[in-house]
Amino acid sequence: MSRKPPPKVDTYFVKKPPEFTKGMAQQHYHAMNVLLRVPRITGNHADMEISLTTLMDLAAEIAPYDWGLFYLWDDHKNALQLRVSRGFGKSFPPLLEKGNLIARWTFQYSKPIFIRENAGKEMERYFSLLKTDSVISIPILVNNRLTGILQLGGCRQRRFAEEDALLVWMLAMQSEALFHNSQTEREFLRRMAMTDGLTGLFNRRYFDEQVDREIQRSYRTGKPFVLMMMDVDFFKKYNDRYRHLKGDQALREIAMILKTRLRQIDTVSRFGGEEFSVLLPETDEAGGLAVAKHISCSVKNHSFAGKEKKRDVRMTMSIGCSIFPIDGKEKEELIHRADLALYHAKESGRDQVVLFSQLKGKPHDQQLKEEQNVF
Repeated sequence: MSRKPPPKVDTYFVKKPPEFTKGMAQQHYHAMNVLLRVPRITGNHADMEISLTTLMDLAAEIAPYDWGLFYLWDDHKNALQLRVSRGFGKSFPPLLEKGNLIARWTFQYSKPIFIRENAGKEMERYFSLLKTDSVISIPILVNNRLTGILQLGGCRQRRFAEEDALLVWMLAMQSEALFHNSQTEREFLRRMAMTDGLTGLFNRRYFDEQVDREIQRSYRTGKPFVLMMMDVDFFKKYNDRYRHLKGDQALREIAMILKTRLRQIDTVSRFGGEEFSVLLPETDEAGGLAVAKHISCSVKNHSFAGKEKKRDVRMTMSIGCSIFPIDGKEKEELIHRADLALYHAKESGRDQVVLFSQLKGKPHDQQLKEEQNVF
């Protein structure tokens, strides 16, 4: 939601007309034709830079400008990034390098802004350095979220009028589909990059990042979390017996068991092969042990769709757990120690849940030796 602006900024907001009348359409016939071309022109370009350049060209047809800027929101940098600049050449005004006041207002309040010369003392230096007498600044919104800002500086020969601001605003609204499609595509690629294709679970890359985030969150909240490493017992035997397609199906069934036994705030991923990993936020050792046993029991009692005989190749789950911060305060340490607990679960006859804390009574040199030779 946009913040409530102070009275001075409020006076610069573009007022939307009750309706776009037939008279206005006739008066701005050329501008209407430009607006009708927007979906066709921008829809032809998969490349965002070409699309932004095209939109700047269309804006020039609607409201000829001395200079123009297009900012896009960068999710990685969590900031607006200047993507297109026109009319400044190599001499970009120092004022804009330090911070674009009108773009900042547009960002803060998500409102289209139109300011002309003599708007007040705070604008005098701004207009003087930009060598302009009017500025239009329009937010690009996708699903009520600011995605970009289109900003234009008026010509000395033809000052902007409020109707110019309305037309540029309409251009921005017409172009929102382009940014929506681009955002959807980016979201799709982002999800593809963090998802395991076979099971639909998160992949190891995402899990690693999530452990880092959970460590930071636990430092803030002071609450522990549990990290589990899991391995499907006798999966190779099952895969050899029923072949790869049924082996893949079994992994998908295990993924479904994990998803349905865990909370929404928990993270489950396919770590690799027949290994899975789980994060349980705000969970202590006793809570983690209870969840692990529930998962182990569910896998043990599950009837896999590919099995032909009830007693043939019975798959179970071995689970190792480590707890932040008592078992480690670094990601690699926590994963490694959960892995070590998993190793002991396998060595103890499989179908076991082992906590790293259960290994602490072992001789120190033996434990170090085992940590260096996990799997």
